[in-house]
Order: sequence, then structure tokens, then C-alpha cells
Amino acid sequence: MENTTLDVIEPIPQTEITKFSLEETTIFKWGQEYNSLIIDGHADKEGYGLVSGARKFIKSKRVETEKKIDELNRPLLDAVSANRSAGNILIGMLIPIEKGLKTKEEAYLTEVARVKEEKRQQELNTYRERVSFLTNNGCSFNGSNYQIGDVFIVEATLTALSDEEFNNKKQLVSLAYEIEQKAEQDRLEAIRLQKVKDAEEKETERLRVEAEKAEMQKQRDELAETARLQAAARKKLDDEIAELAETKRLAVIAEQEKERLAEIAKAEILEKERLAAIVPEVKIEPVVVIENPPLKTEVDVFMGKLANTVNPLAGDLEKMTDLKTTIELIELPKLESLQGKTAINAVRVMLGKLTKYIEDNSKGLE
Repeated sequence: MENTTLDVIEPIPQTEITKFSLEETTIFKWGQEYNSLIIDGHADKEGYGLVSGARKFIKSKRVETEKKIDELNRPLLDAVSANRSAGNILIGMLIPIEKGLKTKEEAYLTEVARVKEEKRQQELNTYRERVSFLTNNGCSFNGSNYQIGDVFIVEATLTALSDEEFNNKKQLVSLAYEIEQKAEQDRLEAIRLQKVKDAEEKETERLRVEAEKAEMQKQRDELAETARLQAAARKKLDDEIAELAETKRLAVIAEQEKERLAEIAKAEILEKERLAAIVPEVKIEPVVVIENPPLKTEVDVFMGKLANTVNPLAGDLEKMTDLKTTIELIELPKLESLQGKTAINAVRVMLGKLTKYIEDNSKGLE
């Protein structure tokens, strides 16, 4: 390929940087001088005139310098414009050639990249398939190798192995996997059988414990029932003893009452004899007790008192009758609790026994 260089038809004239008449040191001095100017309030017209004059002076120097710059750059700008126009013609001719060559270059690079990507993708698929086979057949990965039993494959060589070489490895891996699977099945079966045995032993122990608990509960229930029966028997015996004691006590009371009544009867005979000697014309009639007697008049009351005076036995009978009536008219309260109902029933029974006792013993006063 021919190598050529482009020659500039009209070279840009070489010029040196123009030195301005205005120097930096002068501007620096102006800055020090004019920056020290001040305006002392709105009444300081003199200060305002100095500041305004200095500003206008500095502005004139700036405008003068800008004009000088434009004047010096004009020839250079014209040359740049002419060179750009001539160069654009050449560039317009070179661009189509460059684009054609670039298209061919890009097509080549695209095909190289496609072939490379296709190869990479094929290697990746091969790698994935082989890794999938190894992991699905019990191989473990330690960071560099896939291994099962005594068979191992270096991970970095997975894609480098030919299909025939990898198939040989697959056979070894499959055989080792079958051996491990058989060993694992035997281990799991042994565990299952041990669990069954443990469960059976546990169930046997549970049944034994439950049987012992049931037997103990049965014994406790039997002991409780025996204790209940013994307590009931003791209570019955105590009740019988108490009843016997009460019978004996009542018999003693009855005997004492009989003796007392005999004494009263003897005293009444003596009293009758005494009264007969004092009031022979009074005839003592037996007193008749009438259920629900009518209201007594004053004569009845007097006659009753007289009768009681003449016959004390009749007065005692009336008092006993009144006592019995009073007890029978007692209105017992109505209780709600079980304990209260039990207590009031006991009171009712006792009152019944008491009235019966009064009634039985009042017969001796008739």
C-alpha cells in the first residue's frame, strides 16, 4: 500500500505573539490606585467623580485592547477558513473508502466473535450437561474436583475431555453411584428396622406402664371403697350407739318423770283431802281439753283459775297442751342451700319428736 503525505498548498504564515503597548505591571498599578477610591455617602460628589472617571478610563483601555486583538487575528481567521474548505473536499473523497473498509473489518470481527461465542456456548452446554450428570449421580464437589468413591474428575478438565473419555468416566461414576446407592439403601433399611424395633419396644413399655397404672388405680379404688364402707359402717354403728344411748336417756327421763308424776298424784290426793275438808260443797269435775276453744269470758277465766286452784293436775295438763300447740305453730324458715335444707329437716324432725314426747307424757295428767 502506497504511503503518501498531504502537502499544504498555502502554509499559514508563522507570526510571533504581538507585544501590546499596555503592560501587566501598569494594569496592576492602576488596580492598586483605583481600588483604593471610595465614595463616602450619597453627598460625596467628589469621590463619586473620581470613581466614575477611573471606571471610564479603565473601560476605554479594555475596549482599545479588544479592538487590537480582533485586528491582529483577522488574517489568521481567513487562512483557517480557506484551509478548512480545501481539506473538506479531500475528506469527502476519503470517507467512502474508509467506510467500505470498515464494513469488511466489522463483518470479519463479527464472524470471529460469533464463532467464538458459539464455541463458548457449546463448551458451556457441555460443561453444564457433564456437571448435571456428575451431581445427579452422587458426585460431590470440593472446589476443584468432582468425586464419588475412588473416582474423581478435575473440574478444569471437564470441557477438555473428549466424548469418549468422558463416557469412560461416566461408566465408572455410574458403577460407584450404584454401589453407594445400595449401601445407602442398606443403611436406611437398617435405620427403619431399628426405628420399628424401638417403636415396638416403646409401645410395649407404654402398655406395661398403663397396665401398672390401671392396676394401681384399681387398688386405690378398692381401698377407697373399703374405706368408704368402713366409714359407713362406723357411722351406722355410731348412730346405733347414739340411738341406744338416747333411748336409755329417754328411759331414765321417763322413769324420773313417772316418779315425779307419782309424787304429784300423791300430793294431789293430799290436796284434795285438804280442800275437801275446807270446801266440802265444791265438786271437782274432770277438766276436758277442747281443740280450738272459743274465746273465754271473764267468768270462764275465773272458773278456769278456780278449777286450776282446786285441781293443779288439770292446770299442768293445760300448760302442756298449750306448749304442744305453741311448738306446732312454729313457722320454720325456707332455706335454699343443701346444708340449710338438711339442717331445717333435722329441726322439723326434732320438733315432731318433741311434740310427740309432750303428747305421750301429757296422758299421765288426764
